[in-house]
Amino acid sequence: MFRTPRYARMNSDSTLQGESIDALDASHKDTQKPPPLRSLLTRPVLVSIANYAMISILQMSSLALVPLIWSTPIEFGGLNLSPVSIGLWMSVYGCVDGACQFAIFPRLVARFGLRRVFFTCISSCAALIVMFPLENFVLRHGLGGKTMAIWPLIVLQLSSFSFLRMGYSESLFIPHRGSRSTAEPTSHDLPGAMSIYVSTATPNRRSLGAVNGLARTVASVQCAIGPLAADSLFAFSVTKSILGGNFVYIVLLSLVCVGLRLAALLPRHMWTHSGG
Repeated sequence: MFRTPRYARMNSDSTLQGESIDALDASHKDTQKPPPLRSLLTRPVLVSIANYAMISILQMSSLALVPLIWSTPIEFGGLNLSPVSIGLWMSVYGCVDGACQFAIFPRLVARFGLRRVFFTCISSCAALIVMFPLENFVLRHGLGGKTMAIWPLIVLQLSSFSFLRMGYSESLFIPHRGSRSTAEPTSHDLPGAMSIYVSTATPNRRSLGAVNGLARTVASVQCAIGPLAADSLFAFSVTKSILGGNFVYIVLLSLVCVGLRLAALLPRHMWTHSGG
C-alpha cells in the first residue's frame, strides 16, 4: 500500500496550521476594526452630542459677553467697569470655579444624580443671562452709577457661570459603561456631566474614540459660532435698540429653553446597554 512520505505529511500539517493561524489573525483584525461612523449614530450618541453642542454654545456665548458687557458704557447697556476691575473679578472667578469643580460637583452628582445636576447647569445659564440687564438697570436707576451696588449681582452671576461649567469639561476620561452600567459614578472619575454622558453613550469600547472625536468636533464648531453670534447680537440689539437693547438676552434665554428640553432626554445617571 502506498504511503505518503513523512516529510510530506509534516509540510501539509504545517501548511494547514499556517492557514488557520492566518485566518484567525484576519478575523481578529476584522473584530478590531472600528465600526463605520453611521453605525455609531444611535439615539444615546445623538442625544448626548446634541446636549454637548448646546451647553458648549451657551458657555462660550456667556464667556464672550461677560467682558464685552462689563466694559460697555452704562448708556449702551453695559457696566462701564475698568479693565483692572474686570481682570480682578475674572481672577477671583477662576479660583472659585476650580474649587467648585473639584469639591462640589462630585457631591452633587452623588446626592441628586447626573441629570438633575446637568439640568441645574443649564438653568444656571438663565440666571447668568438675566444678571446682565439687571446689573445695568441697577446702575441706571438704582444708585447713580456706583459699581459697588452691583457687586452682589456680579458674585451671583459668576457663581451661576461656575454651575454652568460643571456641565461642560475638557476631560473625557471615564470608564466604559459596560464596566459599571448601573452604578453611580464616584468622585475619582467625574470629568464633567456632559463628558460622562458622551463616554457612556458609545456602543462599545472600539467606538469610544470615534464618538468622543465626533462630540469634540461638534462642540468646537459651537465654540466658534457662540462668541461671534453673541457679540454680534449684542451689538445689533444696542445699535438698533431692539427691545430696548435686550434682544440678545431673549435669544439666549430661548436657547436655554431648548437646552432644558434636550436635557430631559438624558437618563438619570448615565447611559446603559439598553440606551437609558
